[in-house]
Amino acid sequence: MMENNSYIEFWQKWLGLSEWSINKNQVVYDDDVPNEDRYFVGVQIDNKNKSATIYHDRKLNHVYVLHELLHVKFPKLTEEQVNEKCDIILNNVSQL
Repeated sequence: MMENNSYIEFWQKWLGLSEWSINKNQVVYDDDVPNEDRYFVGVQIDNKNKSATIYHDRKLNHVYVLHELLHVKFPKLTEEQVNEKCDIILNNVSQL
């Protein structure tokens, strides 16, 4: 099974984002945040420096990483368009 960094490397190469620096950062909540409110995976993009950080509160997988890197590759797509593109890619990539 791949580790988080391998997912990032795989999709970064597959999407042609090799010149980008992609990092990940675990989100930590205060104790008073209820478990049902702890669901977050998102990306902060720095186009000028070609870097991005995937923030997450759960273990990253192919779907999460691909989704966030699609936001990097196609910053003008809506959330719905990114979801559709993610589904199409995951249904057609056999290396997973």
